[in-house]
Amino acid sequence: FWNEMHIIPFRDDIGAITHHITVICDITDQKKAGERLVQAKDEAEAANRAKDEYLANINHELRSPLGSMAAFGETLLIRPDAETALDIGRKIKGTAGHLARLIEDILDFNRIESGKISLNREDTLISDLVNHTIGELQFRTPEGISFRTVLDPAFDLLSCDPGHIRRVLTNLLDNAVKYSPGGGAITVRTESYPGEIRVSVQDEGIGIAPDDREAVFDRFRQLESGAGRESGGLGIGLNIAQKLIHLHGGRIWVESEEGRGS
Repeated sequence: FWNEMHIIPFRDDIGAITHHITVICDITDQKKAGERLVQAKDEAEAANRAKDEYLANINHELRSPLGSMAAFGETLLIRPDAETALDIGRKIKGTAGHLARLIEDILDFNRIESGKISLNREDTLISDLVNHTIGELQFRTPEGISFRTVLDPAFDLLSCDPGHIRRVLTNLLDNAVKYSPGGGAITVRTESYPGEIRVSVQDEGIGIAPDDREAVFDRFRQLESGAGRESGGLGIGLNIAQKLIHLHGGRIWVESEEGRGS
């Protein structure tokens, strides 16, 4: 990009001559700097919108289970019989667990973003982590959804932070349940490869469009948004999973087909 200024020669009334002068300035760097400023402004505005959506989601997601627990308590006061108490007790336990996981997601996300998270590695059986995580989820999983495991006995012991890997599995399984409104089986598979062990969580849900497959790992990103969305969540679960896997030196990706699962 060039900016030119010209002074055109002419003869005035007294015969004096004004000489032609051309000044040429290279403004390429200025132009690029301006474009970078515009891009940075757009990105900052997009980040602010995402954070606003995130805070709105936090408000909605925390209020929803609290409202449910209040309603359960009112039902128990109206019908204090043993059968109702047992049913309400299970529901309160499930709702409290969901609320606890939301709070853990928020705390984990803040620790990761501030670089205050570390690994406490120990030799861990992946099969134990898988079975324990599924066991925790089963009591609050909607009817019509089942879990199955295909575990490779050839390689099971892994040096990892078991708490972080359990968190990854929980977030992946929660996501599989959330996007399987029609039910079906959710399969957790472990396979040994040279130098690594792969763990996959496969569902038979709605699948992910090609344009959304990389974006699902973005923070604050969900396939649906707003208080009226059906799936719920804060939009940070897969982002947390990705960062915890990267912290271990591993990799995570998605394979999906719309209407046939992920």
